[in-house]
Amino acid sequence: MNTQRPVKNWGLILIIVAIALLGVYMIAGSWIGLPTVSDLLTGHLGPAFTCNSDEPVLIAPFNPIVYIAVDEQSLYWIIREDGQDPAKVMKMSKSSGETQVLAKLQMDPYGLLVDDKSVFWVEGTWQSEANFVLKKVDKRGGDITELWRRQGTILQLNMDADYLYWLNYEDGIVLRIPKKGGEPEVMTAGKEDLPKLSVTNGQIYLGGDVGLRLMEKPEQTPRTLITTAELIQELNIGLRDERSAYYIGQVIQEYNNELIIIFDVENNPGMVSCSDNAANIVSLPEAGGTPHIIQTVAGPLVGTGVVAPYLYAIGGCRGGQMVNIDTGETSTINIGYNAFNLIVDKRHLYWSDREGLKCIRRPKQ
Repeated sequence: MNTQRPVKNWGLILIIVAIALLGVYMIAGSWIGLPTVSDLLTGHLGPAFTCNSDEPVLIAPFNPIVYIAVDEQSLYWIIREDGQDPAKVMKMSKSSGETQVLAKLQMDPYGLLVDDKSVFWVEGTWQSEANFVLKKVDKRGGDITELWRRQGTILQLNMDADYLYWLNYEDGIVLRIPKKGGEPEVMTAGKEDLPKLSVTNGQIYLGGDVGLRLMEKPEQTPRTLITTAELIQELNIGLRDERSAYYIGQVIQEYNNELIIIFDVENNPGMVSCSDNAANIVSLPEAGGTPHIIQTVAGPLVGTGVVAPYLYAIGGCRGGQMVNIDTGETSTINIGYNAFNLIVDKRHLYWSDREGLKCIRRPKQ
């Protein structure tokens, strides 16, 4: 009898200790970001843990994911309609991995942006005639607000602290609207080409096959910073023949008083050619001076991101690449060539492919 009683007591003590440790773990986990008990039991870990790896990690097995955005706390993405379910705007907590449907879309998605309060996106259709809608929702969820609807396109959605910007292809105009809503304002009109719209550090840039232009005031003729002909000459880029196509794309970022821009050259226009076509990532001095190529990505460029001094890119032919802008040192990163939608934050790289949303620890040289 006496030999069994201590065993029972010790068993009871062990149970009490286990419960106490479990409680400490749960409390500490909520403070410092440890996996929760639910995570451990289900085998699910949130992105804050799984992304700290040099190997790609699948964190959201949804497909097809067509747009990604990120802030300090969460990831956001749009899942395109798959024939059964409508397209959705999704949110995932970086710390817990918990997902939330912020909105169900009524038409195809054409952009996704996030600021400190709201998530913005565009829905549209090309059936019979272009019909596009600009919407927003609070990042915590709630009712969807329709900011603007029109017959015509709302493409290349951009933003700054106060406004949303987009390009209307039919009329060749750039418009902006306050984030709180209201009537759009025409910024520039009657462009002869279909420009690439970028908004960087409060400046509005137009790329295209003519050159890179800066919009300084609404409805004022944009100032040309450099033409595509000048870029070809300054960068000593060889063209195969008169059928070669070239144009300035996105302004990625401003860094050390230089603009980081994309200059696409296609010696085999309209084809996915890894030998004839390339995207040149170029540094252009804002005060004037000679531009130079930071990195050349063979074939199509499908995603870029900058956390100074590192620039990250995904190419459709060679996959992930990175370059130190200051030193020019380049290396590969562990992202396949079938990836797209690259998003970069301070700690991680995020992208999507046929399997879903993936991430890795942000590599440094």
